[in-house]
Amino acid sequence: HHEGKAKQALHETVEMDRAIGRAGLLTSIHDTLTIVTADHSHVFNFGGYTRRGNTIFGLAPILSDVDQKPFTAILYSNGPGYKLVNGARENVSTIDYQENNYQAQSAVPMSMETHGGEDVAVFAKGPLAHLLHRVHEQN
Repeated sequence: HHEGKAKQALHETVEMDRAIGRAGLLTSIHDTLTIVTADHSHVFNFGGYTRRGNTIFGLAPILSDVDQKPFTAILYSNGPGYKLVNGARENVSTIDYQENNYQAQSAVPMSMETHGGEDVAVFAKGPLAHLLHRVHEQN
């Protein structure tokens, strides 16, 4: 996420899910407590009224009502994806926004994307897992 590469970040999430599944096969729910959580969120969003079935790596189905340009369904609040071309926001329909290393658009220019402030979920299974389920305030 820090580099604004949403597709890579989501692929890493899928790989983490696979690793958790594999760990579940290699351990016993009766004697192994497995906890999955995060230490922070990121300023990563989906927007633009994207229709069901539309790829999240595509364009939103509407144009900006300010500059009449398209935008991607995945956006960052800040980060290296803020780009100006000839003094105006980059027209993403002129580049390969589905490429694996595409830097998703961001609203605020920064060399690296920052952490967000949302609460993080805690998932647990195994002995005493009932003590860990729910959302915890991030502080």
